[in-house]
Parts: sequence; structure tokens; C-alpha cells
Amino acid sequence: MRQGYSRPTYGTPTESRIEGLNYITPFVWGTSESNGITFASDINQGVHAVIQDDIPVGGAAPVAGVTRSDDGDVFTAGQTNRVAISLDFTDRDVLVRDRLPEGWEKIGGDGTSDGDHVTFDFSAGESVAYFAQAPDESGSSTFGPVEVSADDGKTWHALTDTTDTVVVAGQSTDLAAAGLGVGTVGALSHERDRIEERFSALTSRDD
Repeated sequence: MRQGYSRPTYGTPTESRIEGLNYITPFVWGTSESNGITFASDINQGVHAVIQDDIPVGGAAPVAGVTRSDDGDVFTAGQTNRVAISLDFTDRDVLVRDRLPEGWEKIGGDGTSDGDHVTFDFSAGESVAYFAQAPDESGSSTFGPVEVSADDGKTWHALTDTTDTVVVAGQSTDLAAAGLGVGTVGALSHERDRIEERFSALTSRDD
């Protein structure tokens, strides 16, 4: 794996400089950077070495392709969505992760979740699936993009066309079914009353 290093502008604090120096007697006599170490000499500290912090930059982005599918586009509060991801091809071993929409929660299936992403370790040609529960709030949200990492999760690369927008609408399926049941009972009761009224009217006419 490649690494990068910070390369600060090397100098001396203005307030510590000696008056009267010029280019013949410079503040900094020389610096040289190699593998994240700066070797320098200046008028304040003499000859010394400074170790810079390394910055992981990773290698070239992995070449990978995935296919995703789920249960649908519209869900009610508390309903579960099964998300399936297939790793179609890759040019090296990778970790794969999918981003969860805000408010959705992984409640089962493959992979591990940190609350924001579900991460998987599987090979090309294999598939995984997880279950996510919809939030109570209505609105649209987006699963993905799917990302891959070839350096054990240090750097991630998003794959194009791997998002899926879903909508959470209204109350849960159970509540909706209960409401439908109440409405059906009410309609039947109203129809029964109409029949009784018509029957009473007919019998009264015969009398």
C-alpha cells in the first residue's frame, strides 16, 4: 500500500529570529525530506530530524461490479426491507459495504452494522442479504451507494449506479389492516340498517 506524508513549509518563528541576518547567514541552512522524515538545520535548533505523520492514501481504486435488489419502493412504518447484494466481479479481494438511510435499522441477515453502514466480507460470485426496518417517520430515503475497500476498510470507493430510493408512507401495515377491518364492519352495519328500514317500510305498506 502506498503512503503519503505531510510536507510543511519549513521555517523559524519570526519572534525568535536574530536581528541583522541576511541571505549570507540564513535562518534555515538546509532541509531534506525522505520517507516522511525531515532532516534540517537552522539557527534555532541546529541539526535535527522531524518525523511526519503518515497519511494513508491507498492504491488504485478496486475494479468491481455489484448487483442490488430489494423488496420494493414503498414501505409503511416498521415494515422490513430485504436488501440483497451480489458481487459480480472484482480484480482483488475487497470488503463491501452498503449505506443505510437515516432512520432505518439493520435487524437481521448477513454483515455487521455500525448504524450507518452494513459491511460484508465475501468473494466474487457470491451474494449476501440483510433486513432493514423502516422508521416511523414518512418520507423518501436512499440505500447506498455500495462501496468497496481493498485495504481492510481504511479507504472506501463508491460504485456508480448502486443506490436505491424508497419511500416510507403512513402507518404500519398492521394498523392499516386494522383500519380497513373497522371500516368494513362499519359499512356492513350501515347496509344492515338500510335493509331493516326497507323491510319495515314494506311490512307497514302491506298492513
